[in-house]
Amino acid sequence: MEANCIGDSIDLDDDSMIEIPSTVDRGENPETASARLDEHIGWDRKIEYLLACCGFVTSFETIVKFPYLSLKYGGGVFFVVYLVLMLVFGFPLLYLEMILGQYARGGPITAWGVLPLMKGCSHNTSIYLVNSTDSTDPSLQHSTYFYNSVLNISSGIESLGDVQWRLLLVLILCWTVVYFVIIRGPQSIGKTVYISFPIPMTFLITILVRTCFEEGAVTGIKVFLNLNWEALGILQIWVDAGQLMVTSLGIGTGCITLMSGYSHFHSHCFRNALLTTLAHLFGMVFAGFTLFSLVGVYNEKTGQKLTDTLNITAIDLGFVIVPSVLYGFTSPKLWLGLLFISLALVGLDTHAVHLQNVVSALLHLLPEKYRFRWKFKYIMAGSVCLLISLLSIITVTQAGLYISFYWMNSVTKFSLFFITLCECLLLAWVYGAQRVWNNIADMTGSTDSPWWKITWQFLTPAVILKYKDLTKTPTDWGPGPLGNQEPGTEPPDYVICTPDIFRPETGLALLTANLYIPNLKGLIDLEETQGSDDSSGPYLSDMMTVDSGDTESTDDSGNSHRGNWSSRLDFVLSCLGYVVGLGNVWRFPYLVYRNGGGAFFIPYIIMLVTCGIPLVFMELAFGQYASLGPVTVWRSVPLFKGIGMAMVLSSFVVSIYYNMVNAWAVHYLFSSMTATLPWFNCGNKWNNPDKCSKNIFEVSNCSHFNSSYVYQNQFQNHSCFPVLANCSLYSQNETKLVTDCITELRREFGAVVLTTDRHTKMTTPSEEYFYNRVLNVSGSLGNVGGIQWELALCLLLCWVVVFVCLVRGIRTSGKIAYFVVTFPMVIMMVLLVRALMMEGNIKGIKFYVTPKWEKLKEPKVWADAAVQVFFSLSACMGGLTTLASYNKFHNNIYSDAILVCLGDTLVSVLAGFSMFAMLGVLSHELDADIESVIQSDIGLTFIVNPEAMSYFPISPLWSILFFLMIIMLGISTQFVNVETVITAIIDENITLFRRRRIAVLFVVCSSLFLLGLPLTTQSGLYILRVIDEYVAGFPIMVTGIFMCIAVGWFYGVKQFSANIKHMIGHHTGHWWHALWCVITPLIILVGINNSYI
Repeated sequence: MEANCIGDSIDLDDDSMIEIPSTVDRGENPETASARLDEHIGWDRKIEYLLACCGFVTSFETIVKFPYLSLKYGGGVFFVVYLVLMLVFGFPLLYLEMILGQYARGGPITAWGVLPLMKGCSHNTSIYLVNSTDSTDPSLQHSTYFYNSVLNISSGIESLGDVQWRLLLVLILCWTVVYFVIIRGPQSIGKTVYISFPIPMTFLITILVRTCFEEGAVTGIKVFLNLNWEALGILQIWVDAGQLMVTSLGIGTGCITLMSGYSHFHSHCFRNALLTTLAHLFGMVFAGFTLFSLVGVYNEKTGQKLTDTLNITAIDLGFVIVPSVLYGFTSPKLWLGLLFISLALVGLDTHAVHLQNVVSALLHLLPEKYRFRWKFKYIMAGSVCLLISLLSIITVTQAGLYISFYWMNSVTKFSLFFITLCECLLLAWVYGAQRVWNNIADMTGSTDSPWWKITWQFLTPAVILKYKDLTKTPTDWGPGPLGNQEPGTEPPDYVICTPDIFRPETGLALLTANLYIPNLKGLIDLEETQGSDDSSGPYLSDMMTVDSGDTESTDDSGNSHRGNWSSRLDFVLSCLGYVVGLGNVWRFPYLVYRNGGGAFFIPYIIMLVTCGIPLVFMELAFGQYASLGPVTVWRSVPLFKGIGMAMVLSSFVVSIYYNMVNAWAVHYLFSSMTATLPWFNCGNKWNNPDKCSKNIFEVSNCSHFNSSYVYQNQFQNHSCFPVLANCSLYSQNETKLVTDCITELRREFGAVVLTTDRHTKMTTPSEEYFYNRVLNVSGSLGNVGGIQWELALCLLLCWVVVFVCLVRGIRTSGKIAYFVVTFPMVIMMVLLVRALMMEGNIKGIKFYVTPKWEKLKEPKVWADAAVQVFFSLSACMGGLTTLASYNKFHNNIYSDAILVCLGDTLVSVLAGFSMFAMLGVLSHELDADIESVIQSDIGLTFIVNPEAMSYFPISPLWSILFFLMIIMLGISTQFVNVETVITAIIDENITLFRRRRIAVLFVVCSSLFLLGLPLTTQSGLYILRVIDEYVAGFPIMVTGIFMCIAVGWFYGVKQFSANIKHMIGHHTGHWWHALWCVITPLIILVGINNSYI
């Protein structure tokens, strides 16, 4: 039977008319059928399939657990038991799963379509796989002080302890690697196995040869070859061998079914199963020889006999004893490296197949029209890796070893045996062993021995039932009897996104000529007037991409090469995510406080109308009309192409430190996941007991009291006069009386009643937590100090998130915007409601909205409003141009610009209400004024607000929500900053980079991460402030002035207005012309003069 006939009814014999799950259904859409066939293209070569199977069954259990069990039972007799069980139990099931997958041409979900009633068996398999991947991979840990230094293990599973940041970093690295291994399914796995299977075997043999030159190695090998036949009577040896066989071969997990499902229909499955089994046994034997030779060397050097001690574990053997022996070799780092590279690679193979099986099973649950598309495979793979990596974080805590051991043993000791029993019984009895036998004939052209039918029907089920009854979890489990730990890695999504192709540069000749030869201006204007349609422009229209829609044949014209937003809402939300950032939360509320409360809204709105909206509208319209990035678009005015370069450079520099702030928020997010917030009190190791005070405004003795106020006339008859006049005479029992009197005096006269050194000397717990614990800040910019590895890890995590969300450009970031833009607004409102339910909130809100009209006379207030509008809307950084370049040509960019600006303003106002409500609560709790507790910029977000939330009921919950909001606000802006750089690079060299977006993105993100590492040092805060003040401030405003000049005067405001009419159908009006040409640039100049000069 030909392979393309699968799915037809096959007349095997009189009683075997069956329906095989079809890869291509009759009457199916040809494109869908093609996509379905693409799902089963499978392995590029047969050798890749065999190597993948061999790599999968050669896992950590094969390399370490088998030698450990052999050592436990006295040597090679364990291998004899293993061979017997392999014959009656392991190989029959392995062979059966290969037959099932190869004949059904699919994973375990598809394969069980032969028996729909029992399809739940495959779902149990998938659930087990998710559970089995939720553990820490030991293959990367190689410390001789494994438990105390690497794991920092706690006393028991009930003592969860802290997250071990180094292990978490390794966990993320592992998930990243695994994701890229499975990104293209069998095609990428098949290429990996050329390295991940042969190299570990070669390294093990190399270590074996080297060990044989040491004294004691031959003795160890003799122990391995020793056959202690008395051990055959021990029941536990058979139980341990069966458990090892199930976990090492992956029987019952569906992984073998999955891999064989990608193979050719006529592949010889018996031969494949036999080769896989032999490779598995070969790996075990050589691992046994290698580790036993090392054990022999260990015995020789220490005088101990490991065969006499049963209290060690496989983990002890692989990560304590063996490394200690290799450390004594010449060039120990080389041999330790070979060992742990081998363990890492064998773990990689096994884990990659497990994850691919989960992804394949979940894809099968999707509707058929989505199931076989690559983009959904990438998204599903990334989602599975991300979800399981988050679930596995608990295994890198101090109790992670206990959790991993308990979880793996509870799964493997019942679930897998039950699944394999069901699998064997259903196929052998319900589906029929005879049918399976006939299916083999269809594939290979010959039938197998009747022995296999007997084995499937009777022998193997009997063995499984016996093992299920004998399997029990030991009561004395802990760090000792750990079975195995499979690693995971957190990686990004992956897909090719093709940028657009613009017209040849010959079309720009007229633009350049017009710029330098003014005599052509009249001719161009004449041609435009005589044209049949005023909607065509000679400038940017020559720059538009071939498919940008510069004809009016369709209103929904898009750019098929470059790509467009899926919907207008995607674009608007992405713009809001870009402009609504951290400045809305920490800068706007502080400026309101500093510049007259509610009175500040008047200059802010005026500046929004005269400066903010015009700049946003100009940049969005410019990008949408040309459908080009911020650098390439300025070819319309070649003299000012430097504007685009300045924009991209600004976005690049801002991206360096913006993600550092996100990393701080991530650190706070993790730190908030405790019963008591770590910045709530002063009893921590990072606090200075001489300076730290939970309430710096509370004075309980006379040391910081200005006694001169006691002798003022109005205080002579006060009841507190005798107390404060003789303050030093009071004992500790009367401290509260002193405190109350000083507090009352401070309310009447203000904070001046305290000595000046009270506020300068005392610090709050939240302040010390930020500077001493999170940043560990040094004394000056010159004192760089070391890297804070927790911050570096948080920074790496932020860049991984950016990479994942931008891997497909606007197609992924546009969908993510639905969440990262709306959810922070919800959190902000929830925090406001929570603050309104506490005492003191009205005090803060009144301070926020109460106007101080006299402030409007100060020029500084108007300058602050102009600068805040400029930076809040992220204008002149190229991000808006980039976002608009992916719009459809006739999108109403005018209404979008207004909507984005209004949305940003509303969020700023809402953030002000929320922040000042929390400040009111804090001032009430500290019995202080609002002016005393508020801080500017970073201090408001990372010191004052955390301190305020520490007084909320269930404070960790509100802290988590707050910093989750900060992260999403920051990361949504960071998406566009990085996308701006990527778009500029690709558009400038489209032929080179159009199909290499992923590589460009990876290089840019990696470079920005490395450039951001100095910000994680002890002087990182000083570096960040320098960048923010001098690199990301003044240059951007200068860029804004030149952009207005270039568009308004050189490109021509009339021509720009005609371009806008071409897109939206109507002119913009003279008001906009005046703004772009005169008013807006003058306002920016005033802002520069008052803020930087």
